Amino acid sequence: NNAEMITHGVGTMRASMLQLINRLSATLKGKNQLCFVISNLEFLVSQFLSTECQNLASETEFFETELRNRLDQFSDQLIFESYSQFLEFVKEYDPEKPNAGNKKVEDTQLIERLGENFSANLKEKLDNILYRVKEVFGQDSPQSTEIIRRSFASLKLYYEKFILIVKTHHPNYTRKLVSMMEVKDIMKKLAK
Repeated sequence: NNAEMITHGVGTMRASMLQLINRLSATLKGKNQLCFVISNLEFLVSQFLSTECQNLASETEFFETELRNRLDQFSDQLIFESYSQFLEFVKEYDPEKPNAGNKKVEDTQLIERLGENFSANLKEKLDNILYRVKEVFGQDSPQSTEIIRRSFASLKLYYEKFILIVKTHHPNYTRKLVSMMEVKDIMKKLAK
């Protein structure tokens, strides 16, 4: 049966296809490598989804998973470029991380600097993330929308953890932080 032959052939070629995409991307520099991989995975997923063959579901799922992983990787890179010190701090004192809750933040001035920097530069840094995504993937592409959504969601989670860290280690400073509602509102306005 043709469907079984196609499924077997695609299953056999799956690793080779991914390997080829990765090798080709290696000829590019920096973020262009990841953008190349994302664009090609998106193309493969769209091609699998456009076929009538139900037997390709597992292959489609494989490439969709790869695509999600690469979108997450790109989103993480974007927010790390803009918020590296902030993210490193949150990761170090993450209240959900084993033993981090027991770790005392000695430098409360660092908390204040991070909070002030986050508040003062929030819109500018989010604008920069939007610009970089749209510059690479285009204004209205599905990849742009998804990367922006993932980047903003990830940054919100980091900020929520930061608020918890501040409440635990420097509670008097909590009231000076920009509210989570305000962060969400800014993100919502920019993402339109």
